[in-house]
Amino acid sequence: MGIGVSAGNRMPSGRQRVIKPRHAGANNIAKRIADNFKVMLKLGMDARWATAIGKLHLMGELTELEVQAAWRYAEIVAQHDHFLNTPRRAAKSQAYEISRGEIDELERHRVAGTVDDYERRARRAKKRHDRADKALADLGGFINTVAVDNGMPAENSIPALKLGLGRLIAEFDMRVYSEPAAVENRQLERALDVKRRVTLAVETVDGWLRDDGAVPETFREGAASEGQRGVSVWGRDRTGNLVKRLVLIRCRTSEIVAHIDSLFVKACQAKGWKDHVG
Repeated sequence: MGIGVSAGNRMPSGRQRVIKPRHAGANNIAKRIADNFKVMLKLGMDARWATAIGKLHLMGELTELEVQAAWRYAEIVAQHDHFLNTPRRAAKSQAYEISRGEIDELERHRVAGTVDDYERRARRAKKRHDRADKALADLGGFINTVAVDNGMPAENSIPALKLGLGRLIAEFDMRVYSEPAAVENRQLERALDVKRRVTLAVETVDGWLRDDGAVPETFREGAASEGQRGVSVWGRDRTGNLVKRLVLIRCRTSEIVAHIDSLFVKACQAKGWKDHVG
């Protein structure tokens, strides 16, 4: 692929690389995931673990942060394709599919009179895509093949994959996700309409940050996993440290994904929060 990796399965020192699976029985786990992909979906499991990136993590090749960077890249590409109205790719990665969104969102916004909101999100999607492309430079095509098209890389290409993901981590200032997240219960889902559920979710994450002594400042809406939509909110505590919290709501119908994202944007903007640049 023109990546320029010649070390093969050896480390820079010349020593042989020994692959140690991150989890006991990882190879068996990966095979079961691949063989039972549809079952995973029916059980409500996160299908992204059945992708090449998920398998590489189980094999011990990618760290948790590198996995998050790969999924973030797939999300960036999906949102770019969505807002620029490009044809849906024949991608196999679930990280791409769950972020692609519906095709007729622009028409929905025209009918609702909210085209300005659509255009704002389109500009932001293009900006993030441009940042990712610039950070990856010569590795862009390779990262796309693995993270979006779900292609398993050759063993001697793993260092290049890790290099590209490291660039994304640095560009978007990513950290290992360990913050608490809340998913509403089923009773609440039945009792409230979507708009009220979104409003309650935003109030919840606002309360979390203020309980931590942080002032909410910025937000980013989007998918956390298949079947859920949410919003991440950042704020700074009294010492100036950045604090992040995430809240999710269930979304069982793909046709209203964009509608829920728009509701999250409006609710956060009503709070005076700005778009998160990362």
